Amino acid sequence: MVSYFSQNPRYCIECRKAKKACVCADLIPFNNDQLPTHFWVHPKERERSRSTSWLAHKLLEHSSYRIDGEHQPPTGNLALLFPSENALPWSQVPFDGLVVVDGTWDECRAMIRKTPFLKSLPTITFEQPYLGQYIARRSPRPGALCTAEAVGHLFLEMGNSDGTHLLNLVETLNARERFFLSRPAGLT
Repeated sequence: MVSYFSQNPRYCIECRKAKKACVCADLIPFNNDQLPTHFWVHPKERERSRSTSWLAHKLLEHSSYRIDGEHQPPTGNLALLFPSENALPWSQVPFDGLVVVDGTWDECRAMIRKTPFLKSLPTITFEQPYLGQYIARRSPRPGALCTAEAVGHLFLEMGNSDGTHLLNLVETLNARERFFLSRPAGLT
């Protein structure tokens, strides 16, 4: 499928950010072969430049990016990272692959509810609470994590220090957002 970003010359087709805010130089992939990660993305999310799942996918050497309803589910002993009321701390669930849904909170809940594959997965969460720092997108509640932050924190909790690359990416996105917000209107 042709993406919005490949059709619009204002956007970098690699990072899907406006060319003036390109983060490709900050996308240094790391090996996550101990926990392959599958991003299950709402169709509307793939056209949102402020989404962090695409960038997290670009950072993870062992990941897939699937649009809900367009791709076959991944296979393996998988767990779904999502903060539902029935989620268990990750250390209490045996799994060797991760599925992360991406979209607005309502879109994610709807995808989980209507997709048998997602409903069938054990749902995991963190051992400790975290406060989200991503400022480029409105959050449903203060401190909610964006996708890249969630995966980064989980990797860190599981002992993969490369999770800091995902958190650093979010800080880079925040710095660019603050820079462009601080400029007078009309300047590019």
